[in-house]
Amino acid sequence: LTLSVVFQCFGMVLLAVQVLLKQSVAGISARALQLDAAAIGLRLSSTTWLNGYLPVDMTGDWIFQLFDVVSLMILGWLLFQAFVKHQHTYQASEDTMPISFLLFPGFVL
Repeated sequence: LTLSVVFQCFGMVLLAVQVLLKQSVAGISARALQLDAAAIGLRLSSTTWLNGYLPVDMTGDWIFQLFDVVSLMILGWLLFQAFVKHQHTYQASEDTMPISFLLFPGFVL
């Protein structure tokens, strides 16, 4: 379980490196980033004070949450890049999936 969080964070790092090198967010879905941020934020809100979702070994004490926090910070940076800094390269006309019907059940659960 902890390894999956590490790889998820690594994926966010690679996406951030792509934006840094290309100075563009073309091809990146900001709505998907928003869904990722909501999922990680909701998981983090659960794992900070509940132990049911955490690994039972030492990694569940702080490493799991650390990688979630780092991933959330990178996602925030990527969203800033898409909506502010590189807004001219963001393909909003292609990123049209409505996410509200996906977010609402996540908050309810």
